[in-house]
Amino acid sequence: PPMTHDAKSDEYIVQLTKREGLKVGVHILGSQLVIQEALPGQGSLVGVWNAANPEMQARPGDVVVAVNGVQGDSRDLELRMRSEAVGAVMELRLWRAEAMAKGRWMYADTWNRAIASLDPMRWSKPLAKDELLRDLAARSKEN
Repeated sequence: PPMTHDAKSDEYIVQLTKREGLKVGVHILGSQLVIQEALPGQGSLVGVWNAANPEMQARPGDVVVAVNGVQGDSRDLELRMRSEAVGAVMELRLWRAEAMAKGRWMYADTWNRAIASLDPMRWSKPLAKDELLRDLAARSKEN
């Protein structure tokens, strides 16, 4: 069901119902678990949420800070999502990527450089962790 909250808030909650054959649409970037696949539609659970909640869409780069009320590092959060049964509702607490730009997140400068260095067109396809880390390392050597 759609959730209501302040659209201007840096922190928000989405509820995703786990479905067979659909990935969540998140990816580990550095030490953070971030939204990657957010196009409205059936390609990911986040995309399904976005199609049903156009006024409160999750966006690429937004950070997952808790799953079902439990905080943890990116791997813990990812494992928690993977361990949920099909049909289970996962409540994700997220921070907008822009909140980091406002200095409301640890390592905001590092995060913003990492996001800015990504080719925006690549967000439309799944990225392997190793590929993403290689790209970030190569780009950081250029700077």
